[in-house]
Amino acid sequence: MEGDSISEARGLPGLTSQRGRQVTLTEEGRQFQIDIKQKKYQKDLKELKKGVDIIKRLEVAGEEENETLKEAYIQWKRTYIDLVQTSSELQGLLSEVDLQQHLSRHQDVMPELNTMKAEMEKKLEPTHKTQEVQPSVASSRCSVRSKISLLRLEDAQRRAELEARAAAAKKRLQMERQKQELQWKMQELELDTEREILKAKQGALLKFEEEEGMCAPGIPIQRSKEEEDAMRASELPVPKSKLEKQEASSKIAVPGQAKACKESETSNDPSPSTAADVLSSLVSVLKDQNKQSHLLLIEPGVFSGSIDKFPLWLKAFETYVEHRTSSPVERLHFLSRYTEGDAHSAIAGFLHLRTSDAYVKAKEKLVARYGNDFLIASSYLKRLREWSAVKSGDSKGLQRLADFLEHCHMASSAIPGMRALDDPHTIQMVLKKLPVYIADRWKRLVDSSVYGPTPHYPSFADFVQLVSTEGRIACGPVSSGAQSEESPSARNIRGKAHAFTSSHEKCEACGHQSEEQRATQQVTTARAVRRPCVICTEPHDVHTCKKFMALRLDERKEEVMKKRLCRGCLKPGHIWRDCRRRDKCDKCQMSHPTLLHDDKLMKTTASAGSHDKTSSGKQHGGDTQVKASSLRSTAQSTGDVGVSNCHTMIVPVKLYHESQPEQPIITYALLDPQSDASFVTEALCDVLQPESTEVELQLSTLNGRKIVRCSSASGLVVESSEGGPAVNLPTLYSRHEIPADRELIPRRETCLKWPHLRQVAEKMPEYHADAEIGLLLGVNCPRIIKPREVIPGEEDDPWAVRTLLGWGIVGCVSEGEPTGCFYVGTGSPAIE
Repeated sequence: MEGDSISEARGLPGLTSQRGRQVTLTEEGRQFQIDIKQKKYQKDLKELKKGVDIIKRLEVAGEEENETLKEAYIQWKRTYIDLVQTSSELQGLLSEVDLQQHLSRHQDVMPELNTMKAEMEKKLEPTHKTQEVQPSVASSRCSVRSKISLLRLEDAQRRAELEARAAAAKKRLQMERQKQELQWKMQELELDTEREILKAKQGALLKFEEEEGMCAPGIPIQRSKEEEDAMRASELPVPKSKLEKQEASSKIAVPGQAKACKESETSNDPSPSTAADVLSSLVSVLKDQNKQSHLLLIEPGVFSGSIDKFPLWLKAFETYVEHRTSSPVERLHFLSRYTEGDAHSAIAGFLHLRTSDAYVKAKEKLVARYGNDFLIASSYLKRLREWSAVKSGDSKGLQRLADFLEHCHMASSAIPGMRALDDPHTIQMVLKKLPVYIADRWKRLVDSSVYGPTPHYPSFADFVQLVSTEGRIACGPVSSGAQSEESPSARNIRGKAHAFTSSHEKCEACGHQSEEQRATQQVTTARAVRRPCVICTEPHDVHTCKKFMALRLDERKEEVMKKRLCRGCLKPGHIWRDCRRRDKCDKCQMSHPTLLHDDKLMKTTASAGSHDKTSSGKQHGGDTQVKASSLRSTAQSTGDVGVSNCHTMIVPVKLYHESQPEQPIITYALLDPQSDASFVTEALCDVLQPESTEVELQLSTLNGRKIVRCSSASGLVVESSEGGPAVNLPTLYSRHEIPADRELIPRRETCLKWPHLRQVAEKMPEYHADAEIGLLLGVNCPRIIKPREVIPGEEDDPWAVRTLLGWGIVGCVSEGEPTGCFYVGTGSPAIE
């Protein structure tokens, strides 16, 4: 090992052959040697750690004088020397980046190994003195060589570390110098740019003065103090020390920087092209300012105290007023001008102050009162809660709600308090205001999200996207006007149906009109204004026709009959019995136009009604009368208003079109064995879009026989809500509603009150609060209404019936005799 020369850390170019010649390595050869040395280094390191464990076990066993322990000491020291030598050779092969990483790892390991080495040398020293009195020549020579090699390796290692640190410090110093030189260059460029701008402005002003004749010969130019200071600053020489630094830094600048410096050095002598460019840019800026001055002045609106409008108003005020003036007095004046009502009263006291912070305090008070995030969020949520329900077919109302939901979603990104919109209860609250078909689609979306690969509840953004899409589709170019394109022959198809105990018309005795009918009536009235009056052919509505209003009541009725107008809405094309948009009388609140109100007839009807009340009071104890459905003979008790003491066969079902079985709708079906026809609501027809034909139906009810115009629907399929066989329904006839109270729907709670019905409590279908009663199935659906199982109970007890669609309860479910007065109306010819 004495003849071996230890290469320096960074100076190992290759390997030495057996003849002593230096072999230059290729890149592949160098990498191969690096891999070998690294593996050798890792192997030695593992053996050292393993040797430490062996020595510790031997020491614990009390074998300090054992030859095995001594051999372990010697072997560990040889491995240590081999590790140091391998590390030194590896340092000569690695690149700068890899060398730094290797040195850092090696320095982390060496302190522990050096400590272990020192301890072993102490333990071996007394042993050698006592036992090895006369060491052999070979062992002495080997020991000397080992110590010399170890010293050389340690010296080479320290030298390599010092050289690496010196190279890194040198490189760091060079980078700091370049960075400082770049900063000097940037400062010089900024100064040169300012000089050029000032000189260009001066030249442009001189040229304008000469062209406009503003400056006479011999008269000095009047300049402001700022211009004089700028001129003097542009003529000041650069300090000599700074110029020397700039000249020194320019020697090592990159090509792009040298080019920029060269341009900056020559910029002191402005060429004609540079001045012309600056002058043209200045002229273009002046032209743009001139164009902006001719634009209309944009002003913010006047804020009156609406919390939900405050963020938009404040943004407009800051943009169009606050950024255009820096005077606090002017800002306060404009703040007073663009506020009114409660908002103006809130800041009225600050208008008397003359301090500079009066505007800031006034603005802070408005922000505290109207700009609080919690108040704004509460305002949005309140509007959502108070939003009126959107009926099926009200496309404009659905679109308005969708627009407001998008507004809320955008505001939630800036207002932290509106994160409550993502709460499922908030979404459920809004969902109740939407048509049933949208609620069903949202349920499917929730189901796919909750039971998907990553279970989660859909966000408010998903809900807004669904409602916006449905609103766009509802208001799209494809409308539901297909019925108007049918041939006249198809419209005149007649059918017959007899319903004995069921009614499919709203009771006309009370003149009740729903919110949807009123809204539709207002829209129809607004559209009808454009049509000519059928009485005088003037462009106004019949209700406002002065000629019609001037007639007597009997003449008005005669004119209505002559013009074939409806006595419910004064419009042609249908009769009173088929009118779905009857006007509401302003005098008696009944369902007829105010112009056809007959006081004599109302007095006669009132006296007849009082006679009925008197006789009914004698019979039932004189309680107050409560109205009920007109023709299905369903009564409501005065004792428990809104709570029925009877149940009937109304079961929840899945209804869908035969071409779209994957899109069912949950609705309630009334099973009526006394009707020989089946009916469906118009709302369900609008959603399912079945094949339909307009027909005239001769309908027989308790109120008599009459002909109604409706649509026949086919292609619908029904099945139990809890799964079961699907049944193709026969032709259904559309009606505005199925006249049945929701209190008649059987509940599971009812079964628990009767011992004989408890066995079917768990078999009863769930109650769907958001599902409407949309079907009436008669005897033309025998497979559906046929009883499969009956649990009768006692004589007067309610009984349970199982059909193909599930279990239901029929009969009076209240214990004891019901008390109170009941009133059943069957229509009044006087009202008709």
